[in-house]
Amino acid sequence: LSFYMNNQFATLFFATLSVFLTYGEDLVIETARHHRDLLKDPILRQRVTSLIGQEAIHSKLHNEFNDAIVELDYPVKLYRFLGEKFF
Repeated sequence: LSFYMNNQFATLFFATLSVFLTYGEDLVIETARHHRDLLKDPILRQRVTSLIGQEAIHSKLHNEFNDAIVELDYPVKLYRFLGEKFF
């Protein structure tokens, strides 16, 4: 099944990217949380809090998409396994 521009390669590429992006988003969240507590400027601290929320929602949506394409026989479980080992 090709859902991206009716192109099988592009579909697999973006489906795979969706799985691996969640690991990067988790890293951004962890890093932002760690450094937010060090910030003195309340406006900057609030912006970092907003970034954390945005990335959390973005990651949640990726995971919902990834769970959905498992049913289309995309190897999401394999990619998650590899992601856990790599990241």
